[in-house]
Amino acid sequence: MSNGSIIPAYATPIWHSKVPDSAAMNEGLKAMILERADPEPNDDRSNMGGWHSKIDLLQWGGPHIDQLIKTIQGGLKSLTQATGGAEDAQQGMFYTIAWANVLYQGGYNRVHDHFGYIWSRVYYVDVGEPAPDRTLSGVLEFIDPRAAVTWPYVPGQPFRHLIRVNPEAGMMVMFPSWLLHHVHPYMGARPRISIAFNASFRSNEERDEGGGPPEY
Repeated sequence: MSNGSIIPAYATPIWHSKVPDSAAMNEGLKAMILERADPEPNDDRSNMGGWHSKIDLLQWGGPHIDQLIKTIQGGLKSLTQATGGAEDAQQGMFYTIAWANVLYQGGYNRVHDHFGYIWSRVYYVDVGEPAPDRTLSGVLEFIDPRAAVTWPYVPGQPFRHLIRVNPEAGMMVMFPSWLLHHVHPYMGARPRISIAFNASFRSNEERDEGGGPPEY
């Protein structure tokens, strides 16, 4: 058999990074989120046993929100460059919405995607105190989008990879919005706090027409 080549077909990019010097920002964000978590009603989405803020977090204002906005801008640029869209991205602008998630003991996020957007991400403000005997407590898990990939058995199981992320305070994870994901039940006494984002893209022509959400 002649030498051939392998095409890495249908790869799904998942970008993650640790935000440097994030401790002070995290403390500020935590205080802002917990202050709103009790009096404001829960915006029920995928969260079960927790609190979901409205999608206006980036308009809350203050230095910690400003620092967060700079952080997410850098992440968008990194993933866009890595997927080959850097040149096209110059012909328009991304816009982003964000909200806070607070999980209390036993809370989780059911399987979902973020329909209507192109990039989604999560930033971990405080991962709480996961129970040491519950290894999946609060773990983010992605679901392989290839429906039949688990059948049949292949030696070495090259197509059966579970993608799980053990969150850390200051970690940012970004992925395509169509990728199904969920959060395993969080078992811990201290609230687990994260911020989720959805990003879309408008060409310069669309921006000239006006309207739409604020751009970040």
